[in-house]
Amino acid sequence: MIGACKVEKMSDEYLTVKDVQKILKFSRTKTYQLVSQPDFPKTKIGREIRIPRVEFEKFMRQILYKEYRF
Repeated sequence: MIGACKVEKMSDEYLTVKDVQKILKFSRTKTYQLVSQPDFPKTKIGREIRIPRVEFEKFMRQILYKEYRF
């Protein structure tokens, strides 16, 4: 049971491309364009792409700051 909690917690720490798509309400193509940017935080494990949630949030704050700088 303890192992299941660790796996569940770990899965909360990482997003899939589909999770990012849902959060941003982007099309699949637009989401992959975003994820393929060199400065976008991601980890590839085989053919799978995982995005650390904390790093994704930082990335989005940086984008918003650049766009809406006063």
